[in-house]
Amino acid sequence: MLSASSTRISLGSSGHLSISIPVVKVLWSRALNQCAFPTCRQLLTEDSVDAATGETLTNAVGEQAHIRSYKTNGPRYDPDYPKSKLHTYENLILLCPTHHEIVDANNGAAYTAADLISMRERHEKRAKRRNELDTTIRKYVAQRYEREDKVLFE
Repeated sequence: MLSASSTRISLGSSGHLSISIPVVKVLWSRALNQCAFPTCRQLLTEDSVDAATGETLTNAVGEQAHIRSYKTNGPRYDPDYPKSKLHTYENLILLCPTHHEIVDANNGAAYTAADLISMRERHEKRAKRRNELDTTIRKYVAQRYEREDKVLFE
């Protein structure tokens, strides 16, 4: 449950999952609204329109997946991993629901913690580079059209 004044997100009836708002912000901003699984281009928020009011609603469909489970019988549980780090950025990856299910299937047997950390790092590096390229292109186009406007309209 999340309220405007809350600094932590608690999910599940057990209350065991507690990810701080700053960690959530870092995870989502570095992923740039996209699943970290290689080749997946799933956006992690979807807009819809309220049929009664016409209001635009934004729904988060992405999932903050634990790399090492906080449950003793969960995927990639590591008894030596510090409990204080279980809900930190270092132990999380942002995935679409499909890929979250895939990486955790069979108790996470197909993906090690190192695999998921590497996956997150590669995704964030690519996302950062794409963002830098988009920014450069936007600046170039703005400068080009600004010069042309001066020539055409002065």
